[in-house]
Amino acid sequence: MDSDRKIAHVTFQKETSFDDSGFPVYWRRKTNHTVQKNDVELDNRWVVPYNRDLLVMFQCHINIEICNHARSLKYLFKYCMKGHDRATMLLVKAKKNTTTYVDQSSSEPVKAAPIDEISQYLDGRYVSATEAIWRTYGFSIHHRTPSVECLPVQLEDMQIITFKGNESLANVENRALFRKSKLQAWFEANKKYPWGRNLSYQEFPAKFVWDGRSCQWTPRKQGLVVGRLHSTYASSGDLFYLRMILTRFKGATSFADLRTVNGQVYSTFKDACNALGLLKNDNEWHEAITENSHHAIASQLRQLFVHILVNCQVGNPSKLWYDHIENFTDDITWMR
Repeated sequence: MDSDRKIAHVTFQKETSFDDSGFPVYWRRKTNHTVQKNDVELDNRWVVPYNRDLLVMFQCHINIEICNHARSLKYLFKYCMKGHDRATMLLVKAKKNTTTYVDQSSSEPVKAAPIDEISQYLDGRYVSATEAIWRTYGFSIHHRTPSVECLPVQLEDMQIITFKGNESLANVENRALFRKSKLQAWFEANKKYPWGRNLSYQEFPAKFVWDGRSCQWTPRKQGLVVGRLHSTYASSGDLFYLRMILTRFKGATSFADLRTVNGQVYSTFKDACNALGLLKNDNEWHEAITENSHHAIASQLRQLFVHILVNCQVGNPSKLWYDHIENFTDDITWMR
């Protein structure tokens, strides 16, 4: 996946595994078959991952890689997200302490001021002919739909605040009072817009727009946006149970509302989840595994299962395993 990973570092492997960075280390037999290429002897370590059926079908070079990590998605999409192609240009010195430039309207050289080593290097933008005509006709370079609004989850008075190292604590505190998080602003929006109280925190971006400057939610007039709650770990304490409540609770105007069940205000979100019946029959652990199965690989799900057994109270570990055994073992056919 990464062009910086040199093929010379590849070694024979008995099975496919993953390195510390999440990149695949492919199974490679030691066949003792070699070929000569430019007086260099090459063996199976120099063969890129491929699929024989695809090579025969398309009769061209096709490199096949396993995409199992978030870095893989970043690698695939970075080309259309990184901006225009750029090149580094160097202005070459013609004489001592002078640089020769050529005017476009005249072929006579013009003497410039003494050389500035920093200004010698210019970051220039390069647009190919294909991209130029594509932009000239106004075609879209890339497209993504629907838009996704990331929704942070934090406990009361635990929102993230950014500040400079030399800033006074008083200014930081004052800014924290006026710059509300998306969750805090959701409480305020429920007070201001009663018709929005039939939406959960995760459903809110479908009908409301987040204004980052004023830190408030305003009614949406157009567009389709999907809300996505930040993930939390089962060992993150009350934050894990807060997120569980947010996926179901609608119309809350404070953190106390989220801890209130049948008129009783509980001291922790875990107690509130228990009162709602969310912690019976290990439902929270089943939901945690189900949610992560949409993006995690089997080995990661097995690690999560062990983490839940060690750090959490599971009533029926056997049922938890067999209910999700397909997700836990869907890589078994690839193991040798």
